[in-house]
Amino acid sequence: MGRPRNSLNVTEQEREHIRALYLQGVRVADIVRRTKRSDTVVSRAVQGMQRPRPVPRPRNTQRDKVIIKRVVEEGLPMAAVARRFRLTPPRVCEIVRIALGLKSKKQRAGQARSTLSTAQPAKQSRRAATVVAPVLTRAQQTRRNTRIAQLVLDEHVAAALVARGFGISPAAVRRIVRLALVSHARARHAHSKRGGLTG
Repeated sequence: MGRPRNSLNVTEQEREHIRALYLQGVRVADIVRRTKRSDTVVSRAVQGMQRPRPVPRPRNTQRDKVIIKRVVEEGLPMAAVARRFRLTPPRVCEIVRIALGLKSKKQRAGQARSTLSTAQPAKQSRRAATVVAPVLTRAQQTRRNTRIAQLVLDEHVAAALVARGFGISPAAVRRIVRLALVSHARARHAHSKRGGLTG
């Protein structure tokens, strides 16, 4: 007669088998099914153990090159590129940022939205058909564009949300972000050329 499933007696061999499965990433429910022991028995056997972190997948350099070309050179929206490669827009943004040597700024989306609320958005009624952007000086426009690029690239705020906050169209936001990326890429290229000449 076999031992009851919920018996708390576990041999050293059973314990090692349970722990080995756990370290392989097998779920507790699957370990219970495989070993035919109760959830309590399995949980006690792996108590205090930590699974090793999965090895990160190698970067798909060829894919990333295409993504960077689509966003920086061709000016395609990040959302469209993300759909094309079955990625999330933040992941596409991160690929572009890494390629351009930009550092990520992990900030809460709530902070970004609160910033948008103080960005003097254009007032618009629900019935309004178009958004009328405020008239800005060149200096104000430069500061605004810098902030827009920061919100989209650094804080991963959706272009549509940024557009509403600043009273411009999503297409204008994407154009500002694209120009910022191109400007940064050119500056980095020029810097690398100067480094090569002085080396």
